[in-house]
Amino acid sequence: MDAWALGLYCYTDRISSDLFVRFHDAAIAIFGQAGIKPTYFSADGDGYDGRATKFGKRVHARALKEGFSGVQTLTLVANPEGSDEPAYDSFASASISYIQDSGELLVCVYIRDDLLQFRGEIFNSMLQELIRLQAWDFGYAFKAPVEKKPEFHVLALDGGGNSREELRRLNAWYASKAGDRLSRLRDVYPIYFLNEKQLSGLATADLSLRAFAQGHPGSSLTPLDGSTLSLWELSSDEVESVREHLLPSGLLITR
Repeated sequence: MDAWALGLYCYTDRISSDLFVRFHDAAIAIFGQAGIKPTYFSADGDGYDGRATKFGKRVHARALKEGFSGVQTLTLVANPEGSDEPAYDSFASASISYIQDSGELLVCVYIRDDLLQFRGEIFNSMLQELIRLQAWDFGYAFKAPVEKKPEFHVLALDGGGNSREELRRLNAWYASKAGDRLSRLRDVYPIYFLNEKQLSGLATADLSLRAFAQGHPGSSLTPLDGSTLSLWELSSDEVESVREHLLPSGLLITR
């Protein structure tokens, strides 16, 4: 069984609680379109300890009432009925987090593919809604077997099931700085939201990434309405081939 994960990144020295309110409402709407009911909620920040509690109960109600003031991480999780281990058996999750030291704002959404189809109509509508939340710097989405925990990949966590090569790539990303992330690519994905610095990078000795993405078979590049980003889409069977093309260029952080 497969699941997909989406990561959207922004590097900023300022966030507002209103963004967390809007993300919360968007996440619930996305879950609702897939027939998913959140089961657990967690928040971390001033007055919150990050522990998962039942959705709709006291901690969640307080956060809503206070407009998520002081919150720096917010997570919604959906689990099978009767579950008491939200971190281990979730089939959907949506989180937004801000790390003040690095200035990284990250949205991560993970949903099992049989519940909301990757690249389906609802998925594409979801992308548009989340892109409108913030002036993002870049992002990506991909599908993988559930046991690979694709959401852990976005969150730069080791779920314990990575190969040696996957762990090497994960560590390379974890160690990378914001400047590199804003001008290079983490890896190659079937869906990538790219900024102008990334598109201007050299994919080959004589081709920018923009020109490469526009001309490579099975690839398309589309400017996004209302955003400074462009959407680079690859057919799934082209991802590894494109990665091999880009490896010599140094454009990939996880090369």
